[in-house]
Amino acid sequence: MDEVEKLEIQDTSTPQQYLDKINNFLKQSTPENSIIFEFDIDANYCHAKATKYEIDGSKEELEEETFSNLELVIQELLEPFLNQFTKDNKIVINQISPYKEEKVSLKIISEHNDMCNIHGLQEKETTRISEAVGQTASNKPSGISQEKIDQRGTGNALAFIFSILILGAIILGMLAPNFLK
Repeated sequence: MDEVEKLEIQDTSTPQQYLDKINNFLKQSTPENSIIFEFDIDANYCHAKATKYEIDGSKEELEEETFSNLELVIQELLEPFLNQFTKDNKIVINQISPYKEEKVSLKIISEHNDMCNIHGLQEKETTRISEAVGQTASNKPSGISQEKIDQRGTGNALAFIFSILILGAIILGMLAPNFLK
């Protein structure tokens, strides 16, 4: 069998430069479109791309980048991006599934159907990243403050009391003619 020559792929940008590109792409997210971020990691490289799908079926792709330093990609691209992704979106799915050759995939989907797929990481690393995403999502303040909840509770209690008084007046009004006869 002939020997296969392995070609080195030169990085055309740094993870930080690509992070800026995909964060700007993420800002274009609306309820009318869906942006999918793909990170495919093999033994030597991370291939990253992003695609925005519009409701009319058209799509816009961000140029795919390939990076050779996997540790640097995880620290300077994946983790900061996922942190931003969870800050900007309400996460509805954060799921780890088997991939191939003892590797796993991480799928993160937002409320507006934006998605981030990471394929080919070790299970331990993926679990750590998934837990960080879950932690960031759970630390996100809810849209309703405690003050608003308290105000709603007071309004609900007053509405309940008012309803009981009206119901009592109706029943009393129905019984009063029977007592006058």
